[in-house]
Amino acid sequence: MTMIPIIDSLTATLQLRFKDDEGKLHTFSFPKAAQDLPSDTVGEAMKTIAELNLFTRNGTQLYRKPVSGAYVNIKTNTIYSA
Repeated sequence: MTMIPIIDSLTATLQLRFKDDEGKLHTFSFPKAAQDLPSDTVGEAMKTIAELNLFTRNGTQLYRKPVSGAYVNIKTNTIYSA
């Protein structure tokens, strides 16, 4: 049996959360966003997205009210590779 070394990788995605007109949460994800953006920059970008009214579904604006912004990190440990 051949042992495969564990390969670690870490992927960061910027996720912006908004509430729609009905109060439901929606997430806008940026997998290739710049790392370590200042919170005020993220907040201003979220306000701009909300003000532009770009995304609607069945007459409901999806990104109406900014809620939060976060970097979500996904760590991958490969345990088998063919």
